[in-house]
Amino acid sequence: MNKTMNNVKVSCPICGGVIPLPDDVEVSEIITCSECYNRVVVERIEGENVVLSEAPEIEEDWGQ
Repeated sequence: MNKTMNNVKVSCPICGGVIPLPDDVEVSEIITCSECYNRVVVERIEGENVVLSEAPEIEEDWGQ
């Protein structure tokens, strides 16, 4: 279910920096913060309120 973000910007949950969201952002999408370069995941989208959290570390055995 795509929702148009219309240039929504949210705060990075790690550094507090501003993350502009693409118009086609979706729940569970992983985005990289342009300020601290940490990966964050979109937890929920409620209208223009987007909740982000730190993305889990990728384990070496993922995809095996």
